Amino acid sequence: MAHWLDDDREVMVKMPYNTATPMKARRVINQLRGKTLAEALEILRFMPQSVAVDLYKLAQNALNAARQKAANDSRTLNENRITITEIYADQGPRLRRFRPTARGRAHRIDKTASHLVIIIDLGDE
Repeated sequence: MAHWLDDDREVMVKMPYNTATPMKARRVINQLRGKTLAEALEILRFMPQSVAVDLYKLAQNALNAARQKAANDSRTLNENRITITEIYADQGPRLRRFRPTARGRAHRIDKTASHLVIIIDLGDE
């Protein structure tokens, strides 16, 4: 889901309840901070982590939202100037599961979800 921020030059796209843990998502996210969106898409294409696929889809969604906004406003969009201003992974809800162990005991297993957010700046027109 895409949201336009106040200055009409930034778009925020969220992917809530992602199954990757926030710690694993942040490993990939730290490689993308401050890059242009085109560079970030190329980096994500070749990353082996599974969360990179979700972040690639999120970045594509942000790019499509920017294209749609430019088409609705009859503006031209220079896709090489789109930069990532903010990108982060917040902790989402935890699914708690129990695994049986020896002597009739059980150990808890937390399956942590995360909320992925990307904010892009459209740059100068």
